[in-house]
Amino acid sequence: QNWTAVGIDLLIVVVGVFLGIQVANWNDERQDRVDEVYYLERILNDIDDSIASNALVIEYLGDKIRNAFWVVDRLRDGQLEADEVERFNNRFLAIGDWQSGDFIGSTVQELQSSGRLGIIQSKAFREQLGRFELTWQSIRRAQSNIADFHKTLILQINARIDRGRTSDFHKMLGDEEIPIINPSDFATQQILLTPFDQLAEDALLIRYLERYAEFYYWRRDNVVELQGELETLREQTLVALDGRVN
Repeated sequence: QNWTAVGIDLLIVVVGVFLGIQVANWNDERQDRVDEVYYLERILNDIDDSIASNALVIEYLGDKIRNAFWVVDRLRDGQLEADEVERFNNRFLAIGDWQSGDFIGSTVQELQSSGRLGIIQSKAFREQLGRFELTWQSIRRAQSNIADFHKTLILQINARIDRGRTSDFHKMLGDEEIPIINPSDFATQQILLTPFDQLAEDALLIRYLERYAEFYYWRRDNVVELQGELETLREQTLVALDGRVN
């Protein structure tokens, strides 16, 4: 046997396998870096969409707070100006619904379910994401609890008032009767049948309404907290993305 030739052949095979593995690892690493930028950009878009959506919820709940306490103040005063009757009825009937804050976490969930969260190299980002998820879980539990309180209170409120519908669930346009198709249009046809004086004398009803308004405050505070956490996560996402792009 020509052991020198055998050794050279073996060395060529070993080096070839080694280089093949290294090239494959290099290609995988390169693809991971491309995927990292892709996912970070998607996460950033999810955060921006969530922040924009939650800003509308905060504004909505602010309107609900002002509306509900306006009603409570009028009932506690026990007086209503003639030009406030329609406004009172509409605002009273507007009490009873709400919106909640949310986070569009589809990209993060995709990374976690596929076990690829590790392709994001920024330790600061991953740590911030972990803190955010703990806070988001707490906020969701709080929102769920508040929703339960809201549902309980609205049942008590509805039990103490009478509601009706105008035009027998229809709108009138001249002599032609047009059915309501849009549910939001249907909602505007509600009317409050219970007289104001009777409502103002019901101390328990006023307390229920006041508590309902207070829960609007708590719900809005939860969304504001969520916004703060999203802003912090956004900053870390930008830092991680800047490090990859540059």
